[in-house]
Amino acid sequence: MTLYDMSTGMLKEARGNLAGKWLAFRYLVVDAPAIPLGDSTLDAVIENHMLYHVLDRTMELSEIHRVLRPGGRLFVTTMGRGNLRELKDIAERIVPGAYSHGTSVEECGLENGTEQLTECFPEIALRRR
Repeated sequence: MTLYDMSTGMLKEARGNLAGKWLAFRYLVVDAPAIPLGDSTLDAVIENHMLYHVLDRTMELSEIHRVLRPGGRLFVTTMGRGNLRELKDIAERIVPGAYSHGTSVEECGLENGTEQLTECFPEIALRRR
């Protein structure tokens, strides 16, 4: 099983959490627009609350599509526009510009993510939690 993330800190945390578990994991630091795996090598990819941080989602999604086996699945979690609004307002008061880094839920969230995903993944099942 391969776990990849662009953050070495996240991989270090995963390695600590999964140490001694019954599955063996390979950990890779990866910038998703250039996944260093062959075509059709993964059964599933999980994008957990991060697509709205990606600057070139089209490139990233096409790369994920490339490494997924036929019948492989992409699992995506995101949130809606109003999620965590109070926390963002507080952060902006403390650190002006904290949320002006160019990517946000407004760019790829619950309200508009499906249409972006369908370019590479035409079959989508939306489940609200």
